[in-house]
Amino acid sequence: MTMPRSTFPLRLSDKAVREGIREVAEHEHVSQNEYIESAIRNDLIYRGELRSLQLRAAADRLRDVSDQAYAALAERSIAAFSDGEAQPDPLSMTALHSDDVRRPPAPAPSRNSILGSVAAFRTG
Repeated sequence: MTMPRSTFPLRLSDKAVREGIREVAEHEHVSQNEYIESAIRNDLIYRGELRSLQLRAAADRLRDVSDQAYAALAERSIAAFSDGEAQPDPLSMTALHSDDVRRPPAPAPSRNSILGSVAAFRTG
């Protein structure tokens, strides 16, 4: 014996759809509610798969666009680097010899230092 189930009246605005549901349900030997529930379940599966395919296609397009943008960025970066390398250096280098360097005078050794190691290196 089947358990009683809650039912609700079908409120379908299209009379042809209402009649079609009734005829198919009778042919399949199921209630109209069971038929509608099955149709909705199948539609949800179909739409879920369709949405999944659409999202995968969108992700593929985004990956392609990202790859192209990254490649273009790398090309621009390499071109900018090579353009910069062709320019003269902004600073000119000059060799300094120890005879040419004038050092500021070393501060007087601190008498407060316990070891005086810092002062020892500052002299001379």
